[in-house]
Amino acid sequence: MDFEKIAQEVFEYQNQLRIDPTIGIPPLEARLKYFKGNILHMPGQKPLQYKEGAACVQECIDFLKTQPPLPPFQYEKGLELSARDHGIDLGKNGTNGHTGTDGSNVSKRISRYGLWKPGPAGQNISYGKVTGQEVLLQLIVDDGKPDRGHRHNVFDKDYKLVGVYVGEHSKFKYITVMDYSKKFLMKGQKKQTKQKQEQQENELIDEVEKVNLEDQEQEDTDQNVQIKEGNAQGDDCIEVGAVEQTDFQQEPQFQQKEEDQLEQQEEQQEQQDQEETNNDKQTQSKVVKPAGCIKIVKKIKIVTQNGVKLKQITYVFKMKDGTEQSQIILE
Repeated sequence: MDFEKIAQEVFEYQNQLRIDPTIGIPPLEARLKYFKGNILHMPGQKPLQYKEGAACVQECIDFLKTQPPLPPFQYEKGLELSARDHGIDLGKNGTNGHTGTDGSNVSKRISRYGLWKPGPAGQNISYGKVTGQEVLLQLIVDDGKPDRGHRHNVFDKDYKLVGVYVGEHSKFKYITVMDYSKKFLMKGQKKQTKQKQEQQENELIDEVEKVNLEDQEQEDTDQNVQIKEGNAQGDDCIEVGAVEQTDFQQEPQFQQKEEDQLEQQEEQQEQQDQEETNNDKQTQSKVVKPAGCIKIVKKIKIVTQNGVKLKQITYVFKMKDGTEQSQIILE
């Protein structure tokens, strides 16, 4: 199965919904007549149990009739990478939810690949669906979720970027993960941009020197030709210089001041990641793996003891005989 193609379908259909929300109405209306109680009996498909029944589908239809159009998402590779990490993790372990088996949350996984603050970030996950339309309709109907949080992510005007991962899931067969943010700067991207600018600047200097040298040579041979060609070459220098100067002044996604702030955040994030890595190594050195352990699951939560907030790390050891053992460490 071509999961990359399906991921592209998910991205495109989600943008179609944002541009024209009413396109989701006909396929949802077609479902209504196939409900028997809270069970959907679509022709050629297995019966599907709903928590709210046809009511949540009708509520979604009413929402789409009044939802104003929004700009489409721009695709972001860095968000795809963070979504991929989580999708592979859940798919391999047969689990669900927004917390990874390593205890990571959405923002921490996105921060592995770049900078997204200030601004919101979020995530949608769909299970068992394998077409762009099926995935998005499942999310915007959002059966059993009173706050319709998945629908809100799809139609959130503050989100500008998205990355999509589609893959296999050991329990639900398929999984789709989408990570969202308002802004994103891939780690190392600013440094690469500066190097590219310096290279362009050097090439521009070389070009100007070459033109000046040609002007001088032409002046020595033919005064009349020098005047004609000198004007043309001079115009070329001005045009090239103006274009390059515009590129130097403004980056494609961020203003210079904001980029400087993001670069500082990147350095701070790298330092924080290194500290967390060191802490993890120290913690893991305290863990004693029992004999017969075939898998270790790490869970993290914040607890309060005597008014002090501590990080509680629970290591669950899955044994060959099917039993489990655990070890808790407080930091």
